[in-house]
Amino acid sequence: MLSDLSALRRIVDQAAKTGHELGIIGFGAEGWCAFCSAQTEDANFTAWLANEVRYARSKNIELSAYTLMQGNGWGMDPIPEDAKILNRDGSRGPTACFATDWHASYRQRVLAFAAKVGFYGVETDGQFEGASCSDPTHSHHGVANSFDAQLKATQRFNNQLKARGLYQTGADAYVFSGANRWNAADTDEAIFHIDNVVEWSTLGRMYAYDSTFDRVPTSGQYTVDDLVGRCTDD
Repeated sequence: MLSDLSALRRIVDQAAKTGHELGIIGFGAEGWCAFCSAQTEDANFTAWLANEVRYARSKNIELSAYTLMQGNGWGMDPIPEDAKILNRDGSRGPTACFATDWHASYRQRVLAFAAKVGFYGVETDGQFEGASCSDPTHSHHGVANSFDAQLKATQRFNNQLKARGLYQTGADAYVFSGANRWNAADTDEAIFHIDNVVEWSTLGRMYAYDSTFDRVPTSGQYTVDDLVGRCTDD
């Protein structure tokens, strides 16, 4: 898992030396905004990243990148108010409604940019998790149909990733609509505050064990953080 774009080549070199094959520009990575338009529409950034992808491939390392599909946290563009889910009490959000033109445009932007820079895959977080929407102007028919419409929008996106040969990793249970791997040890906030490597690894193993209760272990993925933030070259 890559944490800093400014150190991308250093991290790729680490991965090559340690026998890894895939590097994911991860959640919260410095210099990455999760397929936001400020970067995807920037010709200089696009050219630079495409060159970095080619460098990684020359080292037999493929690159992928993170995006948060529900759009209510880090990364992505701000959700327009009218593209947020409309709750039954009249309030909006916190997530985007997947059955909107705005969200469809975002999904196409991810596909187009991944192809343009030559990404091997996409890391999807916050795929549709069941939030209903009552907005009559969205592309669904009332609250009852909003679940089905948003679920199908997610599944179609996964199918499109698969059709384009993009390797999809993710945090949510969409293995059966095209995702290649999903997190076998998805963590909570606690693990990001542990500096002791042994304790950190032990907690990760505990999560991995817990995950075998509700999924097939071979469908899961285990990621290794880059060493930029944890130690020096020594």
